[in-house]
Amino acid sequence: LCLGNLFQGRLNRLEDAEQQYIAAQKFERRNPMLLANHARLLARLNRHDEASNKFRQVIELLNDREFRDRQSEYTNVRLQAHLWLLNFELAREALHELADAAGRGDANAFYLIREQVFECNRMGIGLRLAELMSKSSFADFLAPFIHALIAADSGAIESIDGVSAEARAMVMEVLNELDQDIKPN
Repeated sequence: LCLGNLFQGRLNRLEDAEQQYIAAQKFERRNPMLLANHARLLARLNRHDEASNKFRQVIELLNDREFRDRQSEYTNVRLQAHLWLLNFELAREALHELADAAGRGDANAFYLIREQVFECNRMGIGLRLAELMSKSSFADFLAPFIHALIAADSGAIESIDGVSAEARAMVMEVLNELDQDIKPN
């Protein structure tokens, strides 16, 4: 799992990452994180049907009795899988859990939101996440992420004109994480 993550996330060696995920699944068939990482990779490779099937496996596994009592450990995975599969209400519930925890000062939940922004953007569903965030009761709290996702998609820094200086700093930080080359029109 770690080697696949290294190949996918840091080295951008996607074919090597896939081989590692396939090999790991022979030993860890019931690992939701492993399946989700593989699904994200398949999405990045534009193998959308395979990614959807993998995300369905993730959801099925998380609904299994073994994981029901540990749902909070996998809120980020539920958010991403449901968002990919267009299960917007279930994605909204997972986003609400993360944003609520982050808003109460849970640093890990805040990190997981940032991670979802990055991962969803890489998978090509960043705007879908931005829309979900903008419709949530936490839209004000999530505004810097929303603005960053929209700017990343448009490729134009002008899309954050009018954002407060405080929020703008965070938007720019998130855009740097997204490794976007945002240029003025």
